[in-house]
Amino acid sequence: MPSILEAPEVVEHDTYDVTIERSQPRSTRPGFWRTLGHWMSKHLTYTPRARQAPVSSVPRPFETPMDWLAREHPALTPMALAMV
Repeated sequence: MPSILEAPEVVEHDTYDVTIERSQPRSTRPGFWRTLGHWMSKHLTYTPRARQAPVSSVPRPFETPMDWLAREHPALTPMALAMV
């Protein structure tokens, strides 16, 4: 049975000379950065709003198994405490 990989086929690929043209940096007009900083400080200042606590910092109620037992089966609570 002849092998499929006996004679490897050579494939010629076209090569392209790819050059990336970079844009020339332009200078800004005088006072541009000062104006931009002034605009940002004016528009990004803190405006007090109704403060809401993030969900992650809100304390959630935590119920232990003993709390659950005392709430659901008050008669079993003394027996459970005696086992501990």
